[in-house]
Amino acid sequence: MDDNCTWSIGAIDLHRVPYFDIALEPDGIDLVGVEDSADWAAPWLTDGQPTVGQAFWLIESDAGTIVVDPCGASDVFLRSGPEAVNHQVAAFDMFRAAGHDPDAIDHVVLTHLDGIGMAALADGADPGDETWAPAFSNADVIVSDAEYDHIVSRNDLTGVDAFLQLDALGIVRPVATPYTVLPGVTLHLTGAHSPGHCRVEIASGNDRAVLVGHLAISPLHAAVGVSTNHEDPDGAWREFSRVLDDAAHQDVLIAGSLWPAPGAARVVETGPYVLAPAPPLVSSG
Repeated sequence: MDDNCTWSIGAIDLHRVPYFDIALEPDGIDLVGVEDSADWAAPWLTDGQPTVGQAFWLIESDAGTIVVDPCGASDVFLRSGPEAVNHQVAAFDMFRAAGHDPDAIDHVVLTHLDGIGMAALADGADPGDETWAPAFSNADVIVSDAEYDHIVSRNDLTGVDAFLQLDALGIVRPVATPYTVLPGVTLHLTGAHSPGHCRVEIASGNDRAVLVGHLAISPLHAAVGVSTNHEDPDGAWREFSRVLDDAAHQDVLIAGSLWPAPGAARVVETGPYVLAPAPPLVSSG
């Protein structure tokens, strides 16, 4: 399957443009033993290790275009310091090659601070000394007001310098949730992963999709249950399991900011949950 994937959610298109997918040590993302305990794990593994993805997620309709968590949670070497510029150029070359223009993006939605990724571009200076610029020159940057308050009250969070520099430019827009970004695209507060973490819901015609942000770093967290990747692990599992149950009963597409190719899944079983990779979709109406 081509890693560049598009799903039609009614009249709204959901695109995934990858930079790269990479295998991580399972203990770093709380997935120790999942390859043995979940018989559906194989598509989400690389050489037996859980895979995560660095990708741009785009939501496109006649009303405008949104980018969600662009290369969100990029490791420090990707988004900070002298090597960051090389990664930025390479990632945006792939973005343009997939037919997308950064200057044509209307809104950047951050599910939470980690989603800032490549929404802000570093100048290559040493970490802590960077000057940051908007990657999408004509877009505002939308976060929940709860996440905004959390970010500006802290100075020890990864990505806070970049966020505050964008905020000083006047392009950050904190919003009360639920918030409709464009018709059919709504930001809903989940909290739990961070105080202002949100999911993004898409609804058009008879179709629905949910981008879960970092409620699940990998689809395989559906097999783990409560995970320590969150500030409130029990709360995050409650939120994620609600999404999974809804998806199972209403045939909702689920995608995650860091999920590897194809980046989206269908819930094909519950009790225990089983997630299968979702090929690109055609609208059902």
